[in-house]
Amino acid sequence: MAAWAQVREVILGSKVNRSAKVDDNLVKVEVMTERGRSQIVYVGNGGDSVTFSSVVCKIEDINLGALFASKAMNSINFGVGPLGEYLAVKHVQQLESLDLVEIASPIAHLALIADALESGITGGEIGRAHV
Repeated sequence: MAAWAQVREVILGSKVNRSAKVDDNLVKVEVMTERGRSQIVYVGNGGDSVTFSSVVCKIEDINLGALFASKAMNSINFGVGPLGEYLAVKHVQQLESLDLVEIASPIAHLALIADALESGITGGEIGRAHV
């Protein structure tokens, strides 16, 4: 069973993605995608679980037709929902089943899905003022 402190240290010690501690229960990870774009993934402690989330766009800017027509929507195996005023792709995993060796996998996969949705809905990257 992983402990949150271990998860946080593995992420912050990564040589692959730039990361920063936001507070004791939240880490911000910047993932560069294959298309040369960047995507921020937040990894947070939720008691006995870890929440991975990545902002897609402002909720007020969502074009539902574009969202549901997006090819990325067909490949999402994460939840999609609000994160404040933003639409975010989310994944929650119990600490007891989290493999520290494979922690990069959900971060990278979530970033790719969020980036594809963001590109499909907005045609570009949203402003980074919220990160």
